[in-house]
Amino acid sequence: MSNPPRILVLGLGNELLRDDGAGVHVARILADCASENTRVIDIGTALLQVVDDLEWADYVVGIDALNAGNEPGSLYYVERDSLRGPDISLSLHDLDLHAVVNLTDRATPPVIHVLGIEPKHIEYGLELTEPVALAVPKAARYCREQLSALRSSWLSHNVG
Repeated sequence: MSNPPRILVLGLGNELLRDDGAGVHVARILADCASENTRVIDIGTALLQVVDDLEWADYVVGIDALNAGNEPGSLYYVERDSLRGPDISLSLHDLDLHAVVNLTDRATPPVIHVLGIEPKHIEYGLELTEPVALAVPKAARYCREQLSALRSSWLSHNVG
């Protein structure tokens, strides 16, 4: 039987820029998901601090603001490499996440998914806008479901 997947959940964003800090807020809610095989880190914008964690992880879920042109507070859960196109604007943190993964000594990178929250305003301020504040607990629930599905998938392939 293979080892359970090592999952890294990263809350990305700058809380000083209103909705840009949404990922940080979600990670704080998910702190109780941490276990031997799951790390949840409220990393903000300090991505270089997680190089060792990225080398450890099989799967990474980066939670961040993602401007894809839909209603503020809309949620997206996609594999990182599918986030290409002229209508999608990832925050600088996602681009940094990709660059930091490239700094690791891994032969193959971890599978990276992004749980994105459509921002309303990315400007100086500490408060999330109303649609993003309402989306944060929904994003946390959705992330819990995805973590559970990943673990269940592993169990169904390795137990029996």
